[in-house]
Amino acid sequence: MEQKLIRIKDRNKGITLVALVVTIIVLMILASISIGAVFSEKGIIQQAKDAKKERENALSTEEKNLNKLLGEYKNSMDGTGGSGSEGGDVTTPTPTPEVPDNRYNRYKTGNNVDSKG
Repeated sequence: MEQKLIRIKDRNKGITLVALVVTIIVLMILASISIGAVFSEKGIIQQAKDAKKERENALSTEEKNLNKLLGEYKNSMDGTGGSGSEGGDVTTPTPTPEVPDNRYNRYKTGNNVDSKG
């Protein structure tokens, strides 16, 4: 009877060892897949670097466009026209019958004269 218990005990150790080996193999497979996905040529890290470069380029382009637009706005408020880089000057809008001329002129001269006065 004791010998049977010892054999059963030894057999349980073997199963535990097999389970441990299988677990280690599965973890190694998962680790190799994860490392490949992260560090490969088109991996997550490279994609993040590419996205950072694209974002910086987009921000630079947006900043240039906003500065250009601001320059055109300032020129139109000063009455000097547009920047001239886009082929066509930005001019002061033609007033409609509902809006008298002095509403546009107050920005050029600094007067705050309404259409009533």
